[in-house]
Amino acid sequence: MSTSLITGGFKPISSYVGDKLGFQNVISNEFEFDNNNCFTGNYIPITGEKNSKFKYMERLSSEKNISFSEMVAIGDGSNDLEMLKHAGLGIGYHAHDIIKNNIENQIIFNDLTSVLGTICLLLFLFFKTQITRPKTKKFFFFDLFYLYKLKNKIL
Repeated sequence: MSTSLITGGFKPISSYVGDKLGFQNVISNEFEFDNNNCFTGNYIPITGEKNSKFKYMERLSSEKNISFSEMVAIGDGSNDLEMLKHAGLGIGYHAHDIIKNNIENQIIFNDLTSVLGTICLLLFLFFKTQITRPKTKKFFFFDLFYLYKLKNKIL
């Protein structure tokens, strides 16, 4: 399994969080420093273009031969919409209206540990019902999406 944290936040915080949570890839905005290592007051955006998180998903898909259906994405704002629409399992997290109106799965009353609870529930249902699944998987989360599609109203 591979995990990536793609955030509009800044590198010092995202790197710390990514390291603590065990993400293999951390993609975030960076502060700009001059040749004397002084902060310029500017920042370097993730890609500097619209749908940059989705574009990173496309790159990851191509580089690692991973289909979108094998990806789980969590987001809250308009900059997350394309990423959430294309992920195998897109989850709105305390989301703005644009996400609430376009993404079926929502976390509205809890923190991100509810995603772990969902994973546990899906695993329980998987083993309890002994659903036959495809043999090859690149991501653990694909199994969860496969189960989700079969059960259709888990989250």
